[in-house]
Amino acid sequence: MKNLYISFIFLFSCLFAIGQTNWKTKAPFPGVARHHPIAFSLIGNGYVLAGTAGAQAGGRDAYVKDFYRYDPISNTWTKMADFPGVARSFSYAVTNDGKAYVGFGISSTNQYLNDLWEYDPIANTWKQLASCSCVGRFHPAFVSTSNGKLFVGAGGSATGNRKDWYEYNISSNTWLKHPDLPGDTRHHPYFFGIGTDAYVGMGHGTTFVPGFRLTSTNIYNDFYKFNTVNNSWTKLSDFPGEGRVAGSQFNNGKYGYIISGEDEQHQNFDSGYFYQYTPDLDSWIKQESHPGNGSRWATGTFVIDNMVYLVGGEDASGLRLNQMLSFDLSTIEEKETDPNLNVGVESLFGESNFQMFPNPATDVLYFQIDSDSETSVCLFDLNGKLIIKQTISKSESTISLVELEPGMYVVQIDNEGVIVRERLIKN
Repeated sequence: MKNLYISFIFLFSCLFAIGQTNWKTKAPFPGVARHHPIAFSLIGNGYVLAGTAGAQAGGRDAYVKDFYRYDPISNTWTKMADFPGVARSFSYAVTNDGKAYVGFGISSTNQYLNDLWEYDPIANTWKQLASCSCVGRFHPAFVSTSNGKLFVGAGGSATGNRKDWYEYNISSNTWLKHPDLPGDTRHHPYFFGIGTDAYVGMGHGTTFVPGFRLTSTNIYNDFYKFNTVNNSWTKLSDFPGEGRVAGSQFNNGKYGYIISGEDEQHQNFDSGYFYQYTPDLDSWIKQESHPGNGSRWATGTFVIDNMVYLVGGEDASGLRLNQMLSFDLSTIEEKETDPNLNVGVESLFGESNFQMFPNPATDVLYFQIDSDSETSVCLFDLNGKLIIKQTISKSESTISLVELEPGMYVVQIDNEGVIVRERLIKN
């Protein structure tokens, strides 16, 4: 696909200015460098445990159970007592009501795990909970939502990839099966919770799907939402670009984020790509890539006071890392709410020139585009109803807004299947 570079002037939403660097280097993780670390944060501290670190006799990867705490104020690490469960990798953690929940993965004896553990940071104690009524699995989606629910699903098992979906009830220490994740079975998806909804998508499956470069075999870019109130799934717009797998994810209560990982060929990207998801618009915005030798495979993340920390993983050369980086998420929100910003931005499209103006608009919306291919422009109301659909096939084009009621709309720009959505104010 031809690369495209785009610039937008928007009242409510702007991206980061090119060249700005908000990534900082923090104290390195003191344990053995590893991929697939389990990472989470509680009461102002970050925690990292387990993962694949070093090798055992015969060169086989060693799964570990060591446990560390990070203090962001002093920028120091403390080694804790080992995790009491079996050593493991390809596992995850979530937090809920001041406690962490860790489970699943593969053990050092090649068992597919379905256990669940609770960590209390005040008492510094672990407690084993009821195991999932599901089969054991590695690389599942593991999500906590704001209404006090935990969910696990998909992942790889001894009999192959899965798409089943289970809820853990913290108060009753019981598991409940829900409708399966739509789409194909998969492992190592991206996932996060925002409010009472759980989001799952992308990952490594078994079904051939032509991808961004028409070379994908089984790495997806589809995306789904699970409504935890009525226990139903909704298919969302596909991730606007190449399928991806094996990165990390997190949320800050308002937005979801995915970062790093590998491409449709299961190879590290040439950059540490970082995207923000806005649930109200079902849209993705590309943020500043993390530094380093391309993307990281199987890195970990945790968030403290709107600061995300990226730790561990494996770089494009195959080097296992203990370097830790941080990024202030508030710098993104500041730019999004600044009504006077008018900056060049790196969008999901790539490298061409595209402008849409004015915004707010009254009677006419103008477009300028430098692209060899047709671009589809759709206008939706905030209920998702399609109001206008038009194809731009020349360097300058307009859309009449005369018959539109004043208010907020969503403009969707589609160029060769790569989609960007932004707000538009109609006066």
